[in-house]
Amino acid sequence: MKQKIFSFPEWINDCQVSDNLFGDAYENTPARFRAWMKTEIARLWNIYEAESPSNVSSRKSWNSGFSVEQTEIPDDVVILAFDSKTVSPVRVLAALVPALVSGVKNIIAAHIGDGEISSSVLAAFELSGQERVVSVSVDYFQNLIEACCSDNFSTVVLDLCGAGPVKIDAKSNIKYWRNPEIAKIALCSEITEEIYELISFIHPDLDIIETSPANLEGFYVAIVQDEVLPGDKPKLILKSGHEGCWVWHSLNNSIFKSISFTFSD
Repeated sequence: MKQKIFSFPEWINDCQVSDNLFGDAYENTPARFRAWMKTEIARLWNIYEAESPSNVSSRKSWNSGFSVEQTEIPDDVVILAFDSKTVSPVRVLAALVPALVSGVKNIIAAHIGDGEISSSVLAAFELSGQERVVSVSVDYFQNLIEACCSDNFSTVVLDLCGAGPVKIDAKSNIKYWRNPEIAKIALCSEITEEIYELISFIHPDLDIIETSPANLEGFYVAIVQDEVLPGDKPKLILKSGHEGCWVWHSLNNSIFKSISFTFSD
């Protein structure tokens, strides 16, 4: 039986973000911030690459007389959903780059609803090589979901919409991930004005709150020097020289894989 090959619906081409918008976004992003985005991309690639070969097959045998073969292949489609309230380029990259590394061939970033696309987010797409970026209405987004899930193509939705979760009907061949809700960054050390400007640029929607390492309850991320943090630590700790980085603790390579098992003698 011939394997089906996925292709996006033709109408999506009319929703493609123009090259001019990409170019303007790149030029309007200061070079020092573009350099940090490149650093984020490189570090994320290093983090995820070693764990994400495109196809994996392993076989184990037991003395009781049976074997199990486990096969992992990349999913067919990844849809990164975002909206006009999605304004952090590094948090977008922290969701996008793992998908790029995973070997999924069909990745689309879909801006949903009205409002402009953040210029820095567009610059992040440009720097990562993500060319398929579209802008669609809520209804057309649902049409995109239907098209991607047709014929049992395995689809992953990464939901970064700032206005709230996107609506997705339950389907057996769709996996869904949404970024944790974050409103603030803990600043536990003195930083230069340059680093403060960087944090404000890459996280324009978050409050930067100066606090001590002993008062980090409720924070997802903390910027520290070399302090030993007591008690429960935030999910993400950024030390000196890494203030512009980000990773989503709940997003791992397995979400981009379809796994099957074969039992035999």
